[in-house]
Parts: sequence; C-alpha cells; structure tokens
Amino acid sequence: MTIANGVNITKEYALLAASELRYDPRVQRDAKPVKIETFSKKFDPMKLGTIIVAQRSEGGHWVIDGQHRSMAAQRAGYDGKIPAIVYSGLSLADEAEMFLAHNADSTNVNAVDNFKAAVTAGRPAEKECSEILSARGWRVRSGGMTGCLSAIQSVLKVHNEGGAAVIGRTIDAITNAWGHQVAGVNSSVVGGMGLVFAERGDDIEDKSLSAALEKVTPEMLLAQGRARKDALGGGVRTHVADAILTHYNKGRRSTKIKLVSK
Repeated sequence: MTIANGVNITKEYALLAASELRYDPRVQRDAKPVKIETFSKKFDPMKLGTIIVAQRSEGGHWVIDGQHRSMAAQRAGYDGKIPAIVYSGLSLADEAEMFLAHNADSTNVNAVDNFKAAVTAGRPAEKECSEILSARGWRVRSGGMTGCLSAIQSVLKVHNEGGAAVIGRTIDAITNAWGHQVAGVNSSVVGGMGLVFAERGDDIEDKSLSAALEKVTPEMLLAQGRARKDALGGGVRTHVADAILTHYNKGRRSTKIKLVSK
C-alpha cells in the first residue's frame, strides 16, 4: 500500500520472538512495571493476541501496539513466537500516528502519553506547545515532580482558544510567579490563567501580574476558585481566573479588570 507522501508501505503477518522486540519511548506510553508483572504471573500465550510492529530500515522490530503483552511474555520467559502485523516503510511520525489511531478509544493511554506521541507525529498544536513548555523549563510528564507538567489537556485547551501567544504568556506568568512548582501547573490554574490572557490579555501588564501572584500561592488560588464554585456554581477554571484578577486588581487606581465572559 502507499501513503500520501508517496512512500511505499508494506504489511505482512509474522511470528516473532519476544526477545527480538524493541520499544521506542517516542511512540509508546511509559511502561508500567506493575502491569507487566501482573500479566507475566498469569501469562497465557493463547491470550496474547496479535501485536503491531514496525520493521525499521536501520533494523529491528519496534512495537507500536502490544507493549505490555510482549514485555510480559519476556518477563515470563516465554520462548515461543508472538503473532504480529509487521509494517515496513513507516517513518517515525507514521509510527506515532499509528499508535494514536490504535489507542484512540483506549482508557489505558493517558493524556501525557497521547501528547508525547502526537509531538512525535508532528501534530502542529502539540509540537508548538511542547516547544513553548520546553523553552520555559517544563517537561510533560506524570508523577508530580518539580518542573513536570501533567495537565497537558488544559495547556492544549488554552492553546486552542488563544494560540501560541496566550499559552506562552500563561506559562510565563506561572513560572515567573512560582517557579517550577507542580501546584502552579494544576489544570484549573493553567486554565484560569489562560482564560485571563485570552479574554483580557490586552489589559494585563505581565510583570505586574507576576508580582501580584508572588504574594499568593497556587494552592490559595485553587482553594479560592473551588470555594466560589461551591457558593456560586460554574466551573473552577472561571473562578480561579476571577481570583487571579482580584489579586491583580488590588491597589490599582484605574478601572478594575473583570472577565468578559461573566
């Protein structure tokens, strides 16, 4: 078969040894050791199903779909063959797109894993957000470590609403006020900050906003947003945006800034 760029793609069925399979983190979700261990303890070759792999020009069979099953087979010491659909001629971006397609309805692949694959696939929004976050010292990763951001869906939503300029100013404001604290990139805080810039960006002085937010913590903003939601209804994101503007407006002699959407 062929794809749009004219590269020939071949597809064949094969039986592969678990030991010859390879894994590329750029087109795979993070492997879960507990899941692999669980699968290996009750390993049954009859339940392996068919995995999907790419045979790359530089050699090797690289797993696109079936990572945990094949790793469990390795862990269990299985020396038999694993049924596989083998594609040849795929680019790295093609592999990533195939991973996304095969896991589109899966609840086992989280937003961070999808984002990572989408960046590899060269999808414009994800690629641009990745570059913006990286330039500001953030890594897209689960786990709650300093400098790591997992609320990537909120980042993409802000980008979709306001483009690169708005998400860039959003991440700048968060980083300038609180450094690389994980609490600063909570989904509602990112969303609320993005809403402020999307609606009132022309009226906001970025340095003044960061200076105002240095006097509070992201946890305080989130608590204020949740309290307003409980009292008034609506979404936490909108109320966090209100809380951000309340702190920004303190001491201002000119007209107080409010959200347009309220």
